[in-house]
Amino acid sequence: MFEKNYFQAIAASISLMTLAGCANAVHDSLWKSSNAQLDQKMQVLQNENQQLVEKLATRAPLVSPSPSQYANSVSLTDIDGVDGTQDIMDLAKLGVLDTTGGKFDPYKPITRAQYVCWLVATNNIYFANSPKNFIHPANAGTTPTFTDVPASYPGFKWIQGLANAGYIVGMDATHFLPDQPITREEMIAIKAQVDEGGPIASDAGLRTFIHVSDSDAIDTAYLGPVHEDYSVRTTNNIARIWGNTKVFHPKQALTRAEAAMSLSKIGSAGDRHATVAECLTKSNG
Repeated sequence: MFEKNYFQAIAASISLMTLAGCANAVHDSLWKSSNAQLDQKMQVLQNENQQLVEKLATRAPLVSPSPSQYANSVSLTDIDGVDGTQDIMDLAKLGVLDTTGGKFDPYKPITRAQYVCWLVATNNIYFANSPKNFIHPANAGTTPTFTDVPASYPGFKWIQGLANAGYIVGMDATHFLPDQPITREEMIAIKAQVDEGGPIASDAGLRTFIHVSDSDAIDTAYLGPVHEDYSVRTTNNIARIWGNTKVFHPKQALTRAEAAMSLSKIGSAGDRHATVAECLTKSNG
């Protein structure tokens, strides 16, 4: 009797162990399946996000503005109540901005290529009669600095022209990432150089002197230009665009409206300073 009960107990234990093993196997299978589904959904969301970024970012028209393109009036249907409305209108009159169909899309991100093209074109209108401040567009025979901006790229002459002039504009020595939306810190890194008329060195120690709560988020390579933007040697782009702010959001994509506001003034002082309002006044004089 004892042996019978003993073997029955062993059999029951084996059955329970088998069931537990099956349960664990089923659990593992379900977990792996669920995890795979989550990975797939995450990949889909990442792809959709990338597609959205690419859809929002638009390539610059890359048309060289000239005084003959000045317009007495411009009608844009989507900028009422937008910060920088007057700057947008004035730059549109200069022929710098692309305003196809009477719209500007002020809140849409602007690409790195588009911003540099607007910047160089605007600079060259402001300083058309000042050779030392003029940034010469590159010609088609120039050897490209950036592998992703070949001579065939629509914005080559503007981007390469700025690089030829000695400004540090790439993401690294050989890449520009032209179709990537430009961030706030990237814009300041380029614009502050043009304001001052030359490259600006960066140092990790400058972070202490940048008085915004998210200064730790600023890339070390951009600390010099961001710090200088608060000085009298630039047009104080951060203050002009975002006011008395204590938060910079350095990684946030720059909007087209913010880009226009930054370009309404270029330079520092004397003959190295110009505004869109002054340029329009002279053209109408």
